[in-house]
Amino acid sequence: MNIKQPEPAPVLAAWRALNLCNHPERRPTLCCHVVLANGEPACGLDGGNWVAAYTPEPAERVPEDARCQRHGCKERWPAPVYK
Repeated sequence: MNIKQPEPAPVLAAWRALNLCNHPERRPTLCCHVVLANGEPACGLDGGNWVAAYTPEPAERVPEDARCQRHGCKERWPAPVYK
């Protein structure tokens, strides 16, 4: 018997805009967050209104040093794709 498993949904990520930080001068680099199906960041940070400014992209393309390491995002990151 051949059972077809549905393909898992792709993991998407979006960058956080510095102008939506409380103190952008303290965090000069951008951090990328995993985006849930409802458009919210997986770590629950600041709601999803900052995600609307950025088009979500495949999470595999995000460099490891730019990935959010908060609980929620950290567990959902897929293995990076190296060129």
